Amino acid sequence: MLRMKKTLCVALLLAALPPLPAAGERLKYMGKKVTVLIPDGIELTPEKFMAFPILTSTFESDGQGGVRFAGVDPSSRIPRLRECTASGPAVPRKKADRTRLEVICPGEKIWHLFTPTNDLQVAQTLIDQFVVDGPPDSPAAQALLEKAVARVVSPLFAKELASVPEERRSGLVAAIRTVGAGGVEPLTYRDSLYLSLSLGPHGNVFNTIQMNRTQRVARVTAEQLIPALRAIEKGLTGVETVQGVALEVGIAYKNFVRPDNGEAGLDKLEILVPRAELAKLADDEITSQQLVAAGVVRLNGNRIDVDLSQQ
Repeated sequence: MLRMKKTLCVALLLAALPPLPAAGERLKYMGKKVTVLIPDGIELTPEKFMAFPILTSTFESDGQGGVRFAGVDPSSRIPRLRECTASGPAVPRKKADRTRLEVICPGEKIWHLFTPTNDLQVAQTLIDQFVVDGPPDSPAAQALLEKAVARVVSPLFAKELASVPEERRSGLVAAIRTVGAGGVEPLTYRDSLYLSLSLGPHGNVFNTIQMNRTQRVARVTAEQLIPALRAIEKGLTGVETVQGVALEVGIAYKNFVRPDNGEAGLDKLEILVPRAELAKLADDEITSQQLVAAGVVRLNGNRIDVDLSQQ
């Protein structure tokens, strides 16, 4: 009799739980390598899942065919391409009013991304706006990124760049996508209109034992900023409204031998260059060093000189 009561209790408990979808429908991704397009700066809340530390966030439709992540306005931030693994989507038993997607990216904690619906088809439609099969350079990933860039840039074409002909706009959008900008906006500098782009954090964390600040700045300027300036100048061909280009990038550093010694940090490096000087660089009239000297370089808000030979 006791065993029958226990069996009945278990059956009632299982009946009370939300039904599981079909396996193929429940997990489109099962630790699958994908490209994830998520902007920097989304709100992430530390939690625990089965005793493992995770970071959670939410996403929902932005009402315009895209996705809005918590804490980020999709009309002002361009997503960054991340090569990750994904599992889901699935409806959690303890949170049956939502759908979860688990994302694991190199160098990041496990992310659990929730959307407020338990309709897996609706959730998958949203997920398809920021998760694609294949590497970041795949046509599908690049198409999604170009769509996101075009959306962020469109207000510029409605105001500051309204005079730019349609055939020129696609070239600028492609250039912004190519340099991996996380944001773009107009900037008035010395009474001139500049196009200001945020490139987010540099891809490397530099070892303070191997490279000092002067060397790190020279390396990032030569390897990332100069090529990005060339690309944006090419994208601005025929766009006379813009007189200069401004770029911003974060440079992370730490002591790899003693990571807790207080040396870790993030420097903000900015460069502002008139387009007249960029045109000279494109025509091989000046060197990269001369270009840097003709512009303005700031580190954490203070103007500095950069010697590219010191990298």
